[in-house]
Amino acid sequence: MRGLVPRVVRRRYAWKFAAAMLVAMLVMGSVGAVSYARVTDSLDGQVEQQVTSTAELQADGMDEWLASKSAQTRSLSQAKAFQLGQERKIDLYLFDQADDLSADVVAIHSSASPPATWSPARPAR
Repeated sequence: MRGLVPRVVRRRYAWKFAAAMLVAMLVMGSVGAVSYARVTDSLDGQVEQQVTSTAELQADGMDEWLASKSAQTRSLSQAKAFQLGQERKIDLYLFDQADDLSADVVAIHSSASPPATWSPARPAR
């Protein structure tokens, strides 16, 4: 085959083929790089938006929880049993209110050593 095609044509064809391959690789690489950059930017934006949304929902939930606990704590501290400061009456009052209050609020207000009859929740009826 080498004898049929002159050396000049072979050399030019090789250069043409190499140049065409180089241009094709540059175009494909550029398109890939631009696509990668766009997808990365889009994905970063979506992730940031999702994280922000999740954080806002959690903050709203914490605000509601804190408001609920504050209201329960405030109403408990204003009860006559707490005003008198007698631990036994406080424990009995908490036992009586246990169905309406969350366990953590009851635990905060109960004495360190509750009476033997006291439990954080009433037994099932």
